[in-house]
This record gives sequence, C-alpha cells and structure tokens, in this order.
Amino acid sequence: MDWDLESIFDRIGGYVYLVDTATYKVLYANKTLKKVFGEDVLGRSCFEVLHGRSAPCEFCPNRRAFSSPKKTISFEFYNPKLKRHFYCMDLAVDSQDGSTRKLKIAIDVTRTRVMHLALEGLVRLLLSLTHNYFANVEKILHFILEQWGGSEVAYRGREGHLFVIQGNDGSVLTKEAWANIFDASLYKKHWKLKRGIHRILVLQVNQGSFLGIVREALPKPLLPKGAYFVVSRLLYLEEERRREELRWFRLFDRSPDLLFLVNQDGKIVDSNTRVSEVLGWSKKALQEENVELIFGKDVWQKLLERVDQTSFLAMELEVQNVRGEAFSFEVRVSRFGENDEKFYLLSLRDIGERKRYESVLLRFALYDQLTGLYNRRFLEEYLSKELERCKREGYALSVAFVDVDSFKKINDVYGHVFGDEVLKVVAGTIQNMVRASDIVARYGGDEFVLVLPRATESDALKVMERIAKNLRAGQVRGEPFSVRISYGIYTWDRKKNITELFQEIDRRMYQMKKEGERL
Repeated sequence: MDWDLESIFDRIGGYVYLVDTATYKVLYANKTLKKVFGEDVLGRSCFEVLHGRSAPCEFCPNRRAFSSPKKTISFEFYNPKLKRHFYCMDLAVDSQDGSTRKLKIAIDVTRTRVMHLALEGLVRLLLSLTHNYFANVEKILHFILEQWGGSEVAYRGREGHLFVIQGNDGSVLTKEAWANIFDASLYKKHWKLKRGIHRILVLQVNQGSFLGIVREALPKPLLPKGAYFVVSRLLYLEEERRREELRWFRLFDRSPDLLFLVNQDGKIVDSNTRVSEVLGWSKKALQEENVELIFGKDVWQKLLERVDQTSFLAMELEVQNVRGEAFSFEVRVSRFGENDEKFYLLSLRDIGERKRYESVLLRFALYDQLTGLYNRRFLEEYLSKELERCKREGYALSVAFVDVDSFKKINDVYGHVFGDEVLKVVAGTIQNMVRASDIVARYGGDEFVLVLPRATESDALKVMERIAKNLRAGQVRGEPFSVRISYGIYTWDRKKNITELFQEIDRRMYQMKKEGERL
C-alpha cells in the first residue's frame, strides 16, 4: 500500500503507535499521542506510555503469536493515570529486516465504549486496500454504507467517475440524480436534503470530489472520533494516486519515443501510441506478444543478457515495421524490480534523421563536392591501409597521378564554370574506365589519383592510355572538346612510404608533361 498512512493516523481521534516486539519500544507515534506524552514518547516502552506499568500487561498481544500478518487482536483497558477507557487494537506488521512489529491503535471510549465493530471494520478496510483504484473506492464506500447505517452511498471523483453503492433496500437515487446533486453542491462543503423518510448528506471530500450518503431519519451510529476523516482521506489519497497514474500514463503515451513495457518472460505488457504510428502495430495487437516480434530472437537475448548485468544499456539498432521497412533507432533498456517481478522499459528514439545528417557530414568529410570522387583526406587514409595489406599479402599495387594539361588556359579562355565542367568530365571518364575495386580521388585542383590494387605497371599503363584516348575525343556540355592529360605511374616497391611514393609519381608525371610540351 502506497497511500500516506501517517497522515491518516495523525488525524484519528486516538493514539496510534508502532512497537518493536523484541524491545517494546515505540518506533512511531501519531500527533495525538505526542500531544499528550510529548515528543520523547519515541523510544519509550509501550506499556509505560499507555498502561502506566513498568512491565508488560498480562493481556499484551506482544506475548501472543499471530497466525497471519493481517490478523488483529482487540481489547479494552483503563488507564488510571489518564482516567480514560480505551479500546485497543494490535496489528502484526512485517518490517523489511524480517523482524516482527505491532501497530497499536488505542481509541478513547470513555463516553461511548461500544465501538468494537466500527473500529475493527476500519482496520479491515485499511488492510484490504490494494493498488486497484476502482476496487479501493468500492471498499471504502461499502464501509461507509455499513458504518453510517445508510441505504445508499455515492462518490464522484475529480476525474468524473461516479460510484453508487446500494444497500439491501434497493436504489433511492439514480446515477443521473446523483450527478445533478453533486453538480448543485459544487460550492458547498456540506449539504443536507430530504426526500420522504430519507435524509441525503452531501460532503465535499476535496476540490471537485463529493461524497453522498442516503440514510433514514435515525440516530447517528456510534463511530470513533475522526472516522469520517479517515475514510474521506482515503478517498482523497486514492484519487490522487489515480491522478498520478493517469499523469504517468499520459507521459508514457505521449512520449515522442517508442516505449514498451516488457515483463521478465519477454511479453509486452504495454506500448504507447508512437509504436502504432511508426511501426504500424496497434497496442491491442502487441499486448501479450513476445518482444522478439520487434527485435528478433537473437537480438533480444543479447539485449537481455547485457541489461541484466548493468540494469541499463543504450545501443543503436535497426527495427522493421509491419511492412518490412527498416528504421534506425537508439534503443535504451532499463530494468526495474527483482527476482520474480522484473520488468524492462524499452525506449526507441528515431535517429533516422540524425543518420541522414551524419551521412551528409560523412560525404562532406570524405568526398569531393564538385566531382563526387573521394577527396585527398580519404585517399591518404585508404592508401596507408592498402599499403599495409599489400605488404602483408604480397600482391602488386600501382598508383597513377593525373594532371589536366593547360587547365589554367581553359579557365582563362572559357571561364571557371566551364573549367568545373571539364573537371567533372575528367572525373566521370576515369571512374567509368576503372574496376570496382579501384579507388579514384581528386587530389586537388586539376589533379587526380588512381589506386589500382593487384595491377602491375603495364596493367596500369593500359588503363591510363584508354582514359587519355577517351578524353581526347570527349565532350563538354554536349559539344566536342578534347581534354589532354599527363600522368605518372608507379608500382610500389614495398619500401617507399606514402610521401616518397607520391614524389616518385609526381616526378614521372611532370617528365611526361615536359615530353608532351616538346612534341
């Protein structure tokens, strides 16, 4: 039970205290008890406080063994020091450390001592409350119906739920009549009506919540002082807890992330609206389905193993919707509960947009934006790894350096826009003339580099001759335009580093360029 018992006990017109059965020490005392005995009542012996004794009473329930933690023992006693008669109840309470404690409630019954049934009913009510809002409200209303000697009781909470509980005599008011009465009493904390021999009492439990009791014009039944507060407070706390549950549900359901609540057997207990919107499965269709439907058996088992070790994990996964389309998600899994009551909260955040953005950034980082070829940064990183692989596996590796002849003159005569088109034609022609395993990069300006794994120098020379021939008969903007290139080829000797390799290729390319100029 998670409602606030202490706030209830503080308003009961009696003494409520929690006693350790081993030491008889008072561990908790409500305000009424502290008011009489002072704040130092905590830590004192229970029999010293209320019974005025120096030793346990002969009827002290601490001497008895309870067969059930929900069993109560009741008795009456007279306190000569206070000159008061008390009706007392003892309840067994299990503590987290495994020890047994007793919750004691003592009600002053000096004037009206016949309160046994009402008090025992109140204790049974407190012990019977669960986490079910609707069931708890019905139990509280049944208690009111019995203890107030009424024939009908109704309650409407702030959320608008209307409960009507009737006695054996049948209904007195319809639900519509109750709704009208509660609407009319919106600004009244207490309201009394007459209908034939019946009296209708309307009480405001809290803002927007009302309790109505129908009873015949009979004397009021005997009830412990503060009993009305207890039951009205219980109604209030149950409603607040219900509102908290609704707030949590709204946060859960309106989350922009896809949320799943999964039990320890892998069954989906709940899912939010975003799951249906993004993946296409309805909440009803997913309920009691295994979460492997979403992630696949192998992936879910791996997630489960990792989260059981750390209680939390986050990773990126691709998940398919009902149509088989893949979505990229950042999946966060949290575990709560232990042993037989473990649950997992799965949060899936759509990172498709981020992935697309990362893809754009990657393209800017690795590719030349004008020609679409790899850029110099990628070339140097790739070539470094390829040289290591070539050295390790022993295959041939040729590198070609290409330079567009008279490119400055092309820009001066035809303009830079036309010059860019020439570079695109050169890039496209080279890319179309090499193998899929070959790498082509724009080194800078009008310079290009080809990395040709498993190609000898003669193989590379044949490729470059075909490229040069096609460019001489090329077209720019649909018009014939001959582009001439110079190139240098070098097959790696497994000794030179990248800098030395490029120096050698560059030297050979300029040697070819000078020979072409002489011709």
